[in-house]
Amino acid sequence: MSVDSSSSDRDLTLADYGRAIWRGRTIVITAIVVAALAGLALSFIRSTTYTGTAQVYLGQATTPAGGVVTLPFTNPTIAPTVLEGDAIVDPVAEQTGLAPGRIRSDLSITIPRAPGSAGNLPTLAAISFTHPEAETAQAVTNAYAEQIVTFNGQRFAQSDEVLKKQIVREEGNVTRLEGVVAELRTAPATDPASRAALVFAAQQELGNAQTRRSEAELLLATNSELRAPGIITRAGSPDSSTSGPRRVRTVLISALLGAVVGMILALAWSGRDRRGGAA
Repeated sequence: MSVDSSSSDRDLTLADYGRAIWRGRTIVITAIVVAALAGLALSFIRSTTYTGTAQVYLGQATTPAGGVVTLPFTNPTIAPTVLEGDAIVDPVAEQTGLAPGRIRSDLSITIPRAPGSAGNLPTLAAISFTHPEAETAQAVTNAYAEQIVTFNGQRFAQSDEVLKKQIVREEGNVTRLEGVVAELRTAPATDPASRAALVFAAQQELGNAQTRRSEAELLLATNSELRAPGIITRAGSPDSSTSGPRRVRTVLISALLGAVVGMILALAWSGRDRRGGAA
């Protein structure tokens, strides 16, 4: 290969690099083919592993008054770390017979987060576990998803208990105030205006108690139906590392790396040729 000597007196442009790569296209093509074949061979040689994946809704925590709050086990930023704690890993290890360290090493928790979103938005977590046995990969993934729901559900149950106690308390207030209103209406009174004012005040308190009870009942139903954690999808047939799509992906990535290496070699060869021509 030869390069015009005048090109050594000016800065190289992208067009110069493109021409150099094109002249060394044989090197590039050879590198791509070799890398792709190596990737294909590697996909057959390496041992097969299986990956199970489940989707879990972490829930949306609220205060007893209904305000949405962000907590460690629902926050998209830190939830993956919290959900790998002993409170979840140890029960899964006991249930599946695997060591806690093995579960952590082959476990993946990913939580997609929209750019700029607040930490208290509803959060979905993808739970994945990889193992040489398909049944184990599926069992551990599902067990982990169930344990997350149990762990998070206990925290939501505390909020539900507060709401249930509030409902019982307000039901008692409603019953008591209904009796007060009925008694005031039927009791003889020497001062009708005074009795009317007492009845009006009791009715106001009764209305407030009924409103608080209804709000607590609505919030309890909302927590149970919309904000409580739950499993969206369980792990079905685990994905094999030697499946067709994964093998194709391995070959494509290898070919891409080969193309990069080939272009570097082509540029290096062109540069050596250029220096030789300049000499």
